[in-house]
Amino acid sequence: MEQSDLDPTAFAMVADTYMQEADMIFHNFGINAFNVSSVTDTGGPFLQVNAIDATQSDHPTFGPSGSLYFLTGHAIELYLKAMLIKNGKTKADLKGIGRDLEKSVEATRNIGVSVPNADLIIAFSEIHRGMEYRYPQAPRVNVMVPEMLFSCAKDLKSVYDSMG
Repeated sequence: MEQSDLDPTAFAMVADTYMQEADMIFHNFGINAFNVSSVTDTGGPFLQVNAIDATQSDHPTFGPSGSLYFLTGHAIELYLKAMLIKNGKTKADLKGIGRDLEKSVEATRNIGVSVPNADLIIAFSEIHRGMEYRYPQAPRVNVMVPEMLFSCAKDLKSVYDSMG
């Protein structure tokens, strides 16, 4: 196996920190982390939320939830990349993947590592890549059920930790 020019432990440690911060946000604010006027269950892994200030601003906000999703999405990305680095992938390899979680899942599977909740991670990929939570564009957006997203990250951490 080729030696990577990156440290997988550093990637995983940053991911752990992001998850601790996201968990703190969710547990301190609960559903109020969304700063929303309404939440609609879509029957899948996503909720539809309406920003409270959508009628008062051209730039609706979603309270602390933007941070929650940004941090958790980035943690998922870093856990996947830590696994890839551990298996010899280089900085150039990771640049080719970019922020695309679907490509990260595919690359991780291609090195023989099982990716738990891959379907949910792939469903979240476009939103993560486009950073919709960082830059909300509309008063109504779909957000992944936080517990489902946390589960994806925690399961990836377990897989990474089991790789020794």
